[in-house]
Amino acid sequence: MTRIATVVFCALASLMPAHAFAQAAQARTAFTFCTVTDMSGGGMGTAKIWASPVFEFSYRADDGGGMSRTAELATEFHTLVGGMGGSGDKSCFPATESRAELEALRAQQRKDWTKRIMLWASKWQEVAWTPKPWNPVAVVAKAASTSKYFYCYVTDVEPDVRKTVASLVFEKPVRGDDPMAIYNQTNAYTDEFKRTALPGHGVSDEGTMCVFKDTLAEAEKSRKEYRRLFSGFNLRFVDLPWSPSGTGPPQPAPPTVAAAVATDTPPAAQGRLGVAIDTVTDTLALALGLQSARGAMVVQVIPGGAAEKSGLKPLDVVLEVAGQSVEKASDLPAIVARLRPGFKAPLRVWRERKMLELSVEIGSAADTAIPSAVAAAVTQPAATDAAMPTTSAEPMYCFAEVNTKRDAWYSPVWTETRPGDMNTLVAAARDQFLAHVRSIAPDLPTDAVTESICDASNSRSKGYGCSTTAGKNLFARVSCIADGNLMGMAWTGERKAWSKLQDVQWKPSP
Repeated sequence: MTRIATVVFCALASLMPAHAFAQAAQARTAFTFCTVTDMSGGGMGTAKIWASPVFEFSYRADDGGGMSRTAELATEFHTLVGGMGGSGDKSCFPATESRAELEALRAQQRKDWTKRIMLWASKWQEVAWTPKPWNPVAVVAKAASTSKYFYCYVTDVEPDVRKTVASLVFEKPVRGDDPMAIYNQTNAYTDEFKRTALPGHGVSDEGTMCVFKDTLAEAEKSRKEYRRLFSGFNLRFVDLPWSPSGTGPPQPAPPTVAAAVATDTPPAAQGRLGVAIDTVTDTLALALGLQSARGAMVVQVIPGGAAEKSGLKPLDVVLEVAGQSVEKASDLPAIVARLRPGFKAPLRVWRERKMLELSVEIGSAADTAIPSAVAAAVTQPAATDAAMPTTSAEPMYCFAEVNTKRDAWYSPVWTETRPGDMNTLVAAARDQFLAHVRSIAPDLPTDAVTESICDASNSRSKGYGCSTTAGKNLFARVSCIADGNLMGMAWTGERKAWSKLQDVQWKPSP
């Protein structure tokens, strides 16, 4: 999976006036922490995470938000983890002014990753690490070119196709003196892959992407993980010995004095995605098969906007934009606003229990006429009340599930209108469904219950959920939310993840 940091234009030092150079060389300070995440164990709940402590770092004044510097720190931390026998996607959290705020967020991430979800729990490893000394003046000079490792692919999941076409990993030089060169080059390779590699393979070119990594090992691992996700189970994977034409990086255009002067003035046009989003609660995370309650859930896609063109759909959970992690719903509009309209940003999206990679061309306010009825909700999370009532004045839409990692039993969606405490009703329905599945599947594991949880959320997609875990071999749950359409999509998407699934005609007794 690609992990790409968004950077802003930095001028060549040799072309900068003295006052601009002095401004660029000034260092700012902020806090971050870095992680390496290995998802090769099979997906949800099987990840391995290596995490640094929160630390203070410096970055150049002309490095917007410290994005270039955090990318360098991620590479440095990844090298350390590699020496410990680890590997995976590298990332450092965007520059944050408050250490206390970041410490709390890191603690929550650790709790979310290591919390047992169904039958799985990921492993979090603390890594004592301090970055190497860094001098803003010493990093002005950039190499003329550097090598990066790419691969390109497209996946067509239409029922009559179900096929991925992917290039092998190839090495190409990239200009080292222009931070935007790697993104422009990746976009050019994507267009060439569409034109020259895909014709004749019977797949749509929608969603075609090329990704890059710093090392051959990172690129090979990323491609291997993608191949594992999209081969088998009636999915075909075609390996192409393809590489783009040309051997050298594009040459820079003659710079102008205006382009060479660094500035802190924000761009006049802010990026826009064109979606309405909501908070991912613990209940929704369970319903969507997500590892933890993080990201921004898409609840509406604005017609004609950037999101619709990229293939984003309602119920998608956006986890990353242009290499920046979306930990909570409010992160998404903040990240998108920092990107210039027209920039092609990679997205990591959770859909139907799988991680997908999409590409979106960031839009602007002028690109899309947003209906007034949803204008206030576009790229803004719903408000959340302090407490969730224990009774519901409106119908709730629910389904029940039992699974044993390999086999799964699902009820239909039913409408819950009975009066009473919702936590009590949902917990009782969970126990009833588990007893019913035991009656039709006598070989179901009989391990003692090791965890029993009920929670509630009061966002726009408010709901209730109760789950039970028995040892390492059995999980049972009932999820209820107020949005019937959303529940229907969750129920349909989750059932697709199981190769051995049995539909059970059942609903709770009065």
